[in-house]
This record gives sequence, structure tokens and C-alpha cells, in this order.
Amino acid sequence: MVQPRIWGERYIPFSFVDGDQVIANASVNIHELIIHGEKKKAIQIGTVMTHPDYRGKGFSTRLMNKILEDTTRFLPQVWV
Repeated sequence: MVQPRIWGERYIPFSFVDGDQVIANASVNIHELIIHGEKKKAIQIGTVMTHPDYRGKGFSTRLMNKILEDTTRFLPQVWV
């Protein structure tokens, strides 16, 4: 099982697990940016991967959609 926030408050992994193996992952890192002189919180999406045996089944798409659904409501700035 993947433990949320294992790397700290600003790192959030989103993963699919099959048994004891992570089969797909996409991670969010929360950052503060200065845009036009204003501090804004933003998310960086990274570490997007799917195990070769599970590719082509939509796992990464589902993870990305979940990340955008969960985070853009309160953090509208996103970069990959």
C-alpha cells in the first residue's frame, strides 16, 4: 500500500496498486510561484509512469484526471 505524504506535506502520490506492486503512478508537488509579483500556489505533476504489463489500459489517464479534479479546485496553477 502506498502511504500518502511519506515525502512531506508538499508531495502527494496518486497510485494504482495491484497486490503489493505499484502499477501506475503520478505525483503532485505543491510549490509557491511568483506570478506578476504575486505569490501563488501551484502544482507540478511528475513521476507519471505505468508498468509495461499494464500500459494501454487508461491508468495514467485516470490518475491525471483524478489529480486535476482534486487539485485545481484550490490550486488553479498547474505545470508538468
